Formats: sequence, C-alpha cells, structure tokens
Amino acid sequence: MRRDGGSQNPEYPYRSIDQMRNRETDRTTLSRFVLEGICTGLTTSRTQIHQLCSLLLFNSNTTSESDNSIEMLLQNSFISLEDDLFSPTQLGRAAIASSLPPEASLAIFEDLNSASRAIAVDTELHMLYLVTPINVTVWQECDWHHLFSLFSKLPSDHRRVAKMVGASEKFILEQLQGKRNQKALQVHIRFFSALALFDLINEMSIYQVNHLFGTIHLENHESRSPTSTVFHVAAFKLFNRKAPLTQM
Repeated sequence: MRRDGGSQNPEYPYRSIDQMRNRETDRTTLSRFVLEGICTGLTTSRTQIHQLCSLLLFNSNTTSESDNSIEMLLQNSFISLEDDLFSPTQLGRAAIASSLPPEASLAIFEDLNSASRAIAVDTELHMLYLVTPINVTVWQECDWHHLFSLFSKLPSDHRRVAKMVGASEKFILEQLQGKRNQKALQVHIRFFSALALFDLINEMSIYQVNHLFGTIHLENHESRSPTSTVFHVAAFKLFNRKAPLTQM
C-alpha cells in the first residue's frame, strides 16, 4: 500500500521494463531497416528515408526516430554522407549480408579488431569464441558456483584466452554477490559456450558436455530459439569435421 492510501500495482515495474525493452527493439529494428534501405539503393536521401519509415506501423514518431537511426549509422561508419546523399560503407554492407542488426555487428567488429591485434593460435578456443553467437540462449539460469569451479580449473592456454576476451574470476564472484553487468554477462556466457563447443569438437559427446557444464538446456528442435539452433548446428558441423558420420 502507498502512504496516500492508494494501492500500488505490483506489475508496474515489470511493465516499465517490458516497455523499455520494446523501445530498444524498435530502435534496433528501425536502424536495420534504414541501413537496408540505403544498402539496396531504395533510399539515398534523408527525405526518402523519412517517407519510407512513415510506412511503418510499429513507430508513431518516425521522423525523429529515423533521424536518430541515421545519426547512429553515420557515427559508427555503417553509412557515409556526401552531397546530401547516403551510401553504405563496407561495414554496412557486411552487416546486411550477415543478417545481423547494427548493434550486434558493432560488437562482432570490435571483437575481430581486437583479435586482429592479438589472437591465440596455440588453441582453437579463441577462434571458437569469435564464431560463437553473441546472444547465446542455450543456457538457463547459470550456476555460478559451478562455473567458478570450472573456470578455476582451466588450463593456462584457456585462461589466456579468457583474459584476452575479458572473462575473469572477478566477474563470476561479483555474480555470486548479486552484482549485475549485462555486457560482461554476455561475454562470460559466450566464453563458457565456446568452452562447450571446444569439448564437442574434441569428440566429447553432447551429453557429457551437458553434464560437465550442468547448465546447458537441451530442448526440442521445435521450441528452440534461432540463436540456439545456430549454436547447435555450428557444434554439429565442427564436430563432424573431425568425426564424420557414416551411413548406417
């Protein structure tokens, strides 16, 4: 109950979070929509972009939102502007060709830039990390006690990769204390997913991997998310390079 005697809807904070997520999704979708229009040559001027965005149903304030998307794409070098005409850059074309939203493309681009300066070649783990989806969804609620135990037993070459990509025992301890950092969380989930892939391509069965990590959720193909499917398909293909299936 509130002090003024009124009742407070307990669902209100969750609705606010959902609304924030929906707005973030709208911004991401609009940015990709604008970028795709420029890459295909459908729109080359700001006026054409406004006209195209006005046809959308999910956003009521299309002019200002499309301008924000244009500025974001310009600032991050997805597009260039010359004589009031927009054209895609190599990064912009790569983002569209990969079917990734601009924000995800930036994260991958930063990873590749870092790897171009220093990459571990004495283990396949670093390369596996780079090809592991950045929004892995095959994990349920993480057992950080168990993951801390796994992390503390990593060999030196794996620990070196962990340091290079930004995974650390410190973050896991912070998770155990209830602290939250979404960006670092995705890095660590991606790192542990790469560890699972590493075991798979070294001919450990998926059931052994599931038992080892204790937190990978195996589900039916019908209910699996697209990212989860990509992860499992990648694991299957990488595994088959070393152990091709024979016809029964």
